[in-house]
Amino acid sequence: MQNKGNSLIIIAMKNIKCTLKYDGTGYFGWQTAAEGPTIEKVLTELLRQVLQEPLTLQAASRTDAGVHAEGQVINFFTEQEALDLQRLQRSLNRMLPKTIQITQMEEAHESFHPTLNAIGKEYHYHIALPNAHSPFNRHYSWYLFTPLDRQKVRDAMELFKGTHDFTTFCNISESPSSNTECTITRFDLIEKEEGTISLEICGDHFLYKMARNLVGTVIYVGLGKMSLEDAKELLQAKDRKRAAVTAPAHALFLKKVNYPYD
Repeated sequence: MQNKGNSLIIIAMKNIKCTLKYDGTGYFGWQTAAEGPTIEKVLTELLRQVLQEPLTLQAASRTDAGVHAEGQVINFFTEQEALDLQRLQRSLNRMLPKTIQITQMEEAHESFHPTLNAIGKEYHYHIALPNAHSPFNRHYSWYLFTPLDRQKVRDAMELFKGTHDFTTFCNISESPSSNTECTITRFDLIEKEEGTISLEICGDHFLYKMARNLVGTVIYVGLGKMSLEDAKELLQAKDRKRAAVTAPAHALFLKKVNYPYD
């Protein structure tokens, strides 16, 4: 909306939805931070340069430092009337660092918001077991040096499926969620290449570092550092100090964000 003299001119804004892939190695997460480079900062600066607008980005997930994404969803509003999104996507991908790629750009409804409209997220966490360590996946897997009892991990996963209060699995945040009840619809151990596994978790929403805290807990059960009974009591404890270690960020991938119309 602009004022010209006594006339009021209304400019229709286009809501552009983008899906991203990125390697979070070397970045301080999604959200712009003073500590160093972030995905948001790199992409915002490039879009402002190309479109010549002071636009801002909104994201479905504020991934932590070192976390990767295969299906991050963002949006921004633009005043550009004639915008060839396929051409823009190609141009941006040529200019972006090789660690960031836009896989889809489309015009969304003016009311679309990547966070508020999301009905679920899917995360994958990669683990390399003893004798399966490789210098080529060191940035993308949690290396374990002790044998893991996979069945105990699966048993622990079952405890957290369904709707629960996940306060115990939420780290302290600058903007804490008032809704600590989440529904985990899937939490599975998937065998990958020999000696490697993936823990796949789907839920309606996730608290701050909740996915990594859940992974840390079930892995501790599988390593014999925590009993199944101790893990079961964590949901009722509502005390972050009772849970296991937060699994390292570099092995976590935001796989997909789900919306009602998908």
